[in-house]
Amino acid sequence: MKISTGFFSLFWSVVALLTLCSGTVGASDRNYIGYLLDKQCSDSVRQDSNPLDFIKHHTRDCCLMLNCQRKGYCLFTDGVWLSLDSQGNKLAISALKRSQKSSAIYVRILGSAKKGLLIAKSVVEVDEPSSSRDSGDGQNAK
Repeated sequence: MKISTGFFSLFWSVVALLTLCSGTVGASDRNYIGYLLDKQCSDSVRQDSNPLDFIKHHTRDCCLMLNCQRKGYCLFTDGVWLSLDSQGNKLAISALKRSQKSSAIYVRILGSAKKGLLIAKSVVEVDEPSSSRDSGDGQNAK
């Protein structure tokens, strides 16, 4: 059976395109910036009208406790809680272990959110903007 060169060329073009696209950022991905917290502890302040005092004093060591790691992590950004997916939880643990800060872990997460779940591709600690230190408002990057 003879295969035309046009079909072969098209096949390899599609394979190359799929390979290139598989590692790129999706159209709905964006940066989410806020405080990283374990769900174990965040559950106690999720209903508070201003949970920032707790969040800013919550320690990295607590976030890394085994029971906190098992429950997973969330991001508090612009007054909204977003739970991290399983990959995001792994990335959060790595970011926490690398952090030099003892509390108020402020991060940028690349991903997409759907119904309160943040599907994370990266978690990177960033410096808090001075307005965040003063007022506690997170700033989402576009």
